[in-house]
Amino acid sequence: MTRLIILLSLLVFGGAAAEAQGRPVLMRLCNDTSFAVGVAAAYDTNPSGGRRAEGWFRVEANACLEGAIHGVVGDRMALAAFSGTWQWPAGEGDFAHCLPAEGFNTGVLDAPPCGDRTRRVGFSTQTVRHFRQEWGVVDWRIGCSDLAQDGDLCAATPAAADGMAEPLRTVELCVFAPGGAEVATAAREASGFWRVSGWAHVEDGTCAPIWRGFPDDSLVHWMTRVPDSPLAEDDPQSYDDAAFCVSEGPFAVTATSDRISDEMYCPPEVPHATGFTSYRFARNVSHFQAFLRRRQ
Repeated sequence: MTRLIILLSLLVFGGAAAEAQGRPVLMRLCNDTSFAVGVAAAYDTNPSGGRRAEGWFRVEANACLEGAIHGVVGDRMALAAFSGTWQWPAGEGDFAHCLPAEGFNTGVLDAPPCGDRTRRVGFSTQTVRHFRQEWGVVDWRIGCSDLAQDGDLCAATPAAADGMAEPLRTVELCVFAPGGAEVATAAREASGFWRVSGWAHVEDGTCAPIWRGFPDDSLVHWMTRVPDSPLAEDDPQSYDDAAFCVSEGPFAVTATSDRISDEMYCPPEVPHATGFTSYRFARNVSHFQAFLRRRQ
């Protein structure tokens, strides 16, 4: 009886020690987008909740990557991915850590808000299944369809020189004028044609994105009109950087530059050439905020 108790004790404590040391987990990561992504993994390293994160593992466009992480405790592993300004999971995820943009392997994980050298990264918790012997396996597949309303924009994302996604450019307008403002925007697409459309309404005292996309040459143009309220002298709309054809009512036109920027050639549906203000995005800038204020 004493020998049996000792043997059972060895089995129990031996199993607990093995669990505390963790096990190797095979990650099968599949990327269904047209650009490369970086993937990070966060996992427990002991039963009391010690956590470690590793990344970024590069997964090429329309490809899968298999790799192992050792010392994983429990049956859960959290995964995150990014490329350009796209991030998986979409939204908040199950939890978030502050992680650097370059490769890392760390057991010190900060929670948001994040500092200048790290970014907020949301994680999606995945189940670790039994694989073979003491191994576990986790499968994760990501694609543009995971991004809900941004799925089409994601699918149209060009790859940068490094194979990762070009950042999605956003122009946001903040309006401080009675009645709000109506906005028309123009940008040249990769095809070489210009896309000009209007009028989006931005309420007084609010900020709203007025253009999102991947402009050729990183240039975006816009103009505003404010009902019954003169523009301030320092408003950017006072300076005409470019001209495009517009109409009084809602419109959306795609055309060559000579058919959309010169009043002599304006199509009938957009008969008026008018001045637009312009912004050129710097290489690593994805968001620009402009302000429209009424004259005091």
